Amino acid sequence: MDESRKAFESWIADMTNSDLHRGIMLDRRESGGYSHLATENKWEAWQASRAAIEIELPIPAYSRPDIQAATMHRVNLCKDSIRAAGIKVKE
Repeated sequence: MDESRKAFESWIADMTNSDLHRGIMLDRRESGGYSHLATENKWEAWQASRAAIEIELPIPAYSRPDIQAATMHRVNLCKDSIRAAGIKVKE
C-alpha cells in the first residue's frame, strides 16, 4: 500500500468512532475501490488534491563528479519519497 493510501486510511479511521464503522468505511473491493460510496468519493478527492501538487526540486551543480553523483542519488531518494506520498515531481 502506498504512503498516500496509508495516510488516507489513517485519516478515515480517525474520523470514525467505532471499529465496526471503521471496518465498513475502509472495506475495499478487489478493484481497489472502496465499497462505501462516501469513502470512495473521499478517496477520489484525496487523490485529485495530491495530483494538483507538483514539486520541483532544485539540483545544485558541483564541479566534482563524485559529489554530483552522490547529490543526484539523494535527490532521487527524495523524489521517490515525494511520489510515494502521491505527489508529482517536476522533471
